[in-house]
Amino acid sequence: MSGKISREQVDVLFGFKWNMGQDYSGEWLDDKTLVITIHDPFGASPPEIGFIVGQVSNSGSLNPS
Repeated sequence: MSGKISREQVDVLFGFKWNMGQDYSGEWLDDKTLVITIHDPFGASPPEIGFIVGQVSNSGSLNPS
């Protein structure tokens, strides 16, 4: 998996326990590394730096290997 994904695609793949703001996107660097960039943090909950709790959504159909 590689390439950029939209906020909507991030939301399908993952669920986070805090609000990440109005606009964000992701970019797969390799098969196991997704970097999420927040473009508009308006309304975001203050995160703990380096510690974000989230989970893979069943609807995302990601392979756990």
